[in-house]
Amino acid sequence: MKNNAGKQSHFVLHNSSSLWVSLLLLGMFSGIMFKVMVHETPEDRAEYMQLMSQANPSILGSSTLTPYSVAQNRRGIQKDYFYSQGPDRLHVQLKSDNATLMMHQGAEGSALIEMMRDVECQMQDELFYILKDGREAVKLADGQLILKKSKPERPILLTPNETLGAEPMQYIRRLNAKEASFHYQTGQFAGKDVQMMHYVASGHEIPSAALVPSMALKGTADALEISLTKGKPNFKALGFKAQISTSGRKQ
Repeated sequence: MKNNAGKQSHFVLHNSSSLWVSLLLLGMFSGIMFKVMVHETPEDRAEYMQLMSQANPSILGSSTLTPYSVAQNRRGIQKDYFYSQGPDRLHVQLKSDNATLMMHQGAEGSALIEMMRDVECQMQDELFYILKDGREAVKLADGQLILKKSKPERPILLTPNETLGAEPMQYIRRLNAKEASFHYQTGQFAGKDVQMMHYVASGHEIPSAALVPSMALKGTADALEISLTKGKPNFKALGFKAQISTSGRKQ
């Protein structure tokens, strides 16, 4: 997939079944916020048109678009969203064991929604470094490290000796939900009965889901909405109940 020029964020999609059908469905929507490049064979086209005709036989023989719906079950879904925060490129990863991709064409337009089950979302909140003496540092656009707590107007530059052996670290948000939905045209992710945790992990890559973190913050939410349209994801949690862990680094 190509990243759209001039934009700070983009999606990458992965799944283990019937990928070409999903890509063709996505290509029908001009309002989708990412582009997918796919090679379509004559066999692919014939199978796709068969699927569409089963959903609504009238669409193949008429120039007038009749309302219809198509659904496809998928397994092993993964979506990756990237955005820029200062000099860093942060990562949001959505995974679902199984999902149903639904497309509806009606008089008022088109809708493409994915209903996901057993969903996990991991989001990089911040990238930083731990120095040997325990102080925290962040990176400037030119690659130099400064003390994290220094004032923006007077950054404290660190010497090569001070940054030697600095360990890359990150703040991670992890969300788990039995069911969630993703609206492709609006970039809205919504989950119900969500378990949430906020923790520190080593490295600058999304950690394995098998990691059992020492959590700084954990809790639950009756409902959670995340907007993945422009820049940093925007959260909206309803009925959030938090528990503070004394072993965490960030309260």
